Amino acid sequence: MAEKYKRYEMVKDLIQSNIVASKDTNEVKAIIGDPDFRNDDLQNWSYNMGEGGGGLGFTLHYLLVEFKGDTVSHVLHHDIVD
Repeated sequence: MAEKYKRYEMVKDLIQSNIVASKDTNEVKAIIGDPDFRNDDLQNWSYNMGEGGGGLGFTLHYLLVEFKGDTVSHVLHHDIVD
């Protein structure tokens, strides 16, 4: 996680490993840190995973962690391609 703009290379592994599956908010923070954005109404956290891998343009990558109550329910890769 130290190379902020290369974090997108880890997204697939974070999701497939289920490392935060069924964890509570404190456990998620201990594993991947504080989120860049929290939406308490929608119960999700977003992590900026950097940019890259977009060919001629650029792609912004985000890791979206969704909660049901205080427990992780889904982990998704959201990308924005320009």
